[in-house]
Amino acid sequence: MIATSFIFLLYMFFVLVILKDIDFVYLFSYVFSVDWFIYPVIALYIIIMGIILLTYNIKPIIKFVTGLITGVVGIGLALLLFFGIVFGFASKAYKVEGTNIILVRTQSAMDYYYDVYEIKLDVFVEPIAELNSMFYPSIIDQIETEFHGNELIVKVSNHDLTYEIHLYFDIIDDIYILVDEIQVPKQ
Repeated sequence: MIATSFIFLLYMFFVLVILKDIDFVYLFSYVFSVDWFIYPVIALYIIIMGIILLTYNIKPIIKFVTGLITGVVGIGLALLLFFGIVFGFASKAYKVEGTNIILVRTQSAMDYYYDVYEIKLDVFVEPIAELNSMFYPSIIDQIETEFHGNELIVKVSNHDLTYEIHLYFDIIDDIYILVDEIQVPKQ
């Protein structure tokens, strides 16, 4: 019980103190919310501690309350994982070659939208800009990049569309700033 509590506190210190400014994590071409690394671990810890307490010889009322709390947290964890499976644990990310930029497709209940993020330290992402979701296809087939001095042009295309989307970024001190996004007919 002490070892489990120590590992849990060490993990929570790492997640809540060291990674407090991080909102998303980029793994295996998907972007996960940091919340998926916090709430299920807390619920699992409460369930483990509840099960351990239920094995002790304590008063029946305390056993009942502990069992009730453990059961409610277990149901909550099951619902959290169910909704994660149904709506997706993560958002699909499309890497822009030659840069540390990704386009992230986030699915909502009725629609989807794209955002631009910058990868920091190979794992953590930081938002750059929200994109006009009416332009973008549900699946991106190809992303091309062109550098012109301090300007980056990202071309997004899909074989079903009759146009490409061009994103224009200014690069100032290794920071990407979205300047414009336009539709360009395919040639």
